[in-house]
This record gives sequence, C-alpha cells and structure tokens, in this order.
Amino acid sequence: MVATGGKIFIANALTCALLITGCVLALKYSAAPFGWLGLAGFVFCLQLCVAFKHALLRNTALMAAFAILPLAIVEFFLVWQNPAITWATYEPSRSMFQLSDDLGYGPLISTKVHATRHHEESLLYDTWYSIDDHGLRITPDNSGSDSDKCLLFFGGSFTFGEGVADFESTPNRVAQYTRGEYRIFNFGFPGYGPHQMLSALERSLVKQVASSCKQVHAIYSGLTQHVGRAAGLAQWDVHGPKFILGENGSALNSGYFDTGQSRITRQWHKQIRKSRIYGKLFPLRVGGPYTQNEIDLYTAIVTSARLALETQFGADTKFTVVFWHPMFHERNTTAFDQILKAFRQRNVVPYIIDDQVLVGDDPLQYIISQYDEHPNAIAHENVADFLTQALELKIAPLVLEQTAAN
Repeated sequence: MVATGGKIFIANALTCALLITGCVLALKYSAAPFGWLGLAGFVFCLQLCVAFKHALLRNTALMAAFAILPLAIVEFFLVWQNPAITWATYEPSRSMFQLSDDLGYGPLISTKVHATRHHEESLLYDTWYSIDDHGLRITPDNSGSDSDKCLLFFGGSFTFGEGVADFESTPNRVAQYTRGEYRIFNFGFPGYGPHQMLSALERSLVKQVASSCKQVHAIYSGLTQHVGRAAGLAQWDVHGPKFILGENGSALNSGYFDTGQSRITRQWHKQIRKSRIYGKLFPLRVGGPYTQNEIDLYTAIVTSARLALETQFGADTKFTVVFWHPMFHERNTTAFDQILKAFRQRNVVPYIIDDQVLVGDDPLQYIISQYDEHPNAIAHENVADFLTQALELKIAPLVLEQTAAN
C-alpha cells in the first residue's frame, strides 16, 4: 500500500497537472484566459497552504491566494462587460496567418480559403478567398490579360476585399471596367500597412511578380490606422518589417518589429495581451493617438515606396494614394487631418474616399455590418468606378456579371 505521504504527493502532482493543462487550454480557447489562470493560481496557492509546514510560508501562500482571486474576478468581469462576440474563422485553419520573413505574415499560397465572420449567433459574411502561387488574391476578371500595362494595388483588408467574394473586390471591379486594358495585381492583405508595401518592393517581390510590366500604375489605399501599423503597434504584426525615419526624411529598413526579442519574449507578449487588465493598463495605440514622428514615418514609408517603384519600373511609373475618410473607419478625424497635412508637405495629394464618393447620409449602407466596418460589395463597386474615372483609365461598356466565386 502507498503511504499517506505518497498519496498526498500523488494527489498534489495530479492537481498541478490538471491546473497546468487547464491554463494551456484557457490561453488557447477561452475568452477570459487570465480569469481562469487566476483561479488556477488561487487553487495552487491554497494547495501550498496545506503542503507547507512552516507558519510563515503558509501565511504567505494564503495572502497570495487572496491577492490573486480578486484579479481573476476582475478579468471575468471585464470580459462579461465587453465580450468578444465577433469572430472570424478560416478553413484551412491558419491559412491566413503564415509567418513570413519578408512581410511579417501572409496567406497560405495556392489555396482557396473559406472565410466566415459571426456576431453572436448572426452570420456577417460567408465567402471565399482565392490565393495564387505568389500569395496574392486572385483577380478573376484579370485572367487572360496579357497587357504590359499594369495596375498594382497595395493596402490592407480594404484593398484585399475582406468579407467579399473574389469578383467583388475593388481590384477586380477595376478589371471588369477596363476589360483587359491592364493586368491587375492585388498585393493587399488584411492587417497590412505601407511597411509591407515598401518591404515587398525592396525585396523585389513586386518586381518578380510584375516583371513583364512596361507601364506601371501603383495604387496604395490607406486609412488612419495604417500609421499605427507602420509604427509596429499592431498586435497581429509582431514580426512585421520595421522602418525608421532617416535624416533626409526617407524610410530606412531596420529589421523587424521583434528584432532582438527571443522566442520566449515574443510568446510572452502575445499571451499577456490576452489579459483584459493588462489591456486597460497598457492600451494599444494602433488606432491612435499618434505622435508627429509616427505620422512622419508613415508618410515617409509611402513616399519611399513611390521612389522604389520608379527605380524598379522607370521614372514614368505612376503612383496614387487613396485615403479613406474616418467616417467609414476609426472615426479619428484629428489623425486624419494631421496625416493629410504631412502628405501635403511631401507634395502628395491623396484621393479621399468620403461621402462624395460613397454618396449618402448613412455610411452603414457601405459597410458589411455595424459589427464589421469593412467595405461591402456596393462600396467596392463604387470605389472602383470612382478610381477608373478619376485616374482616367479606359472604361468599356459593361454589365457587371454576378457570377459565383466558389
């Protein structure tokens, strides 16, 4: 028979194993992982109270237990107060978040991704993303075009077309309007900023894909949050390409946002951000407010991309900046005005996507849902029509075909 001391040791070991397993599962699956971690810590400290023979150690463990418990309760309360009730799923799993030393992350190449987003029990969208062997979203109506005149689209999810079908994205709508006049490449991807655009150019990724292009017109679509992304403030882009502001006002490559961090440190930062208390104490500034240096860095990255395009494709390369008004995203009008001023100082005049382009008193008619502010199919169609006319691209008479994208 096992001695009493041995039974206690086995019981304690099993309890610890269960607590550790529960913590791992909570970090991966729970909406309130640090609430469960706090409860696990509370139980562990009570277990130490029983195990310790010395009064001082028992009292210390007991005080630790009742110091941890309130923190766990606050974590649960913050999640209850502001639950994460909107979420996206992708099949194949992780197909949208492959680690990349060129751009930080990107999609699984040569695949078709089934993307859905829910808000509570409501389905916000259910669509498919087709990714080619270069990691770019496929532009269906561009297939068969052998033109040496090319349109290169850069940006984040607005350019990529998050939440809409392949044929509904802005680049594809432009392809439909221009009817083979241009070869079109969609370099946009959810969460990207201008730093991914500049990195793709400096690493010759764009040149490799568009090597046969003789006439190039690049279109970068930005929004206020791109300032925070370019400054490394986005929690989803910890390994993204990092740039710093040079003395001459240009953007200089400085490695990655996590350069110098160990794998353990990166994982620590990733996990600690799941704590609601930590988020309250140290909020992310990806949506602002921004320092003047961060805004200057952002505009420097954009203008450096223009210079890189001219170097690789010729001095006659065209570069257009399109900027979304904050009425459709973020609502940060202060940052919007500061960004436009910084652009003007660099002789850049963006085309603004505002209520003059997306006409109407209600911006909700142009977004997927009040719970997902990405542009819907109507917005993409209108923006494509605006760009086609404003940039004096050839327009062919066309009735848009609502063909299935699956």
